[in-house]
Amino acid sequence: MSPGAFRPPPQVDSAVVRLTPRAEPRVPPALEARFRDVVRAAFASRRKMLGNALAGGLGLSLLAAREAATTSGVDPGRRAETLTIEEFVSLTSRLS
Repeated sequence: MSPGAFRPPPQVDSAVVRLTPRAEPRVPPALEARFRDVVRAAFASRRKMLGNALAGGLGLSLLAAREAATTSGVDPGRRAETLTIEEFVSLTSRLS
């Protein structure tokens, strides 16, 4: 219905959003807990590069964090907000 169908007409617009669940989860159930830890560590220090944030947040050496990122196909010099969910899954898999 349009806002003009009401008295007084509302000062807002509305919309309907339809969400369709995925057939398969993007994060495998076996990795969920570790995925949460990796993402939390990556975003805990948002201004840090990924390698440094993971090292500090997960208690890893800087070399181990950078190596895990590199071998999972992620540049350890990137920031957490630039990674896709798939890249986080790959990184989590490498760190598990």
